[in-house]
Amino acid sequence: MVDRLLANALNLVVVSLITIAAGGTVILAYRGLLVLLNGHVAEGLIRLAVAPAFGLATYLRIRNKSDLEGQ
Repeated sequence: MVDRLLANALNLVVVSLITIAAGGTVILAYRGLLVLLNGHVAEGLIRLAVAPAFGLATYLRIRNKSDLEGQ
């Protein structure tokens, strides 16, 4: 019973981290686009350039989710 509870808690933590990272990536990309449209080209391009890196990191977390859970 305790093993199942710990496994579910670890699964919740891993899925929460993935969700937060994916949401952060989307927010970063949209804010970069809005900043770019408001005329701050350098700042907007930096945010738009960093967003795919966070997206790739999120993708790798999703792909390796079973390794993170320890199953």
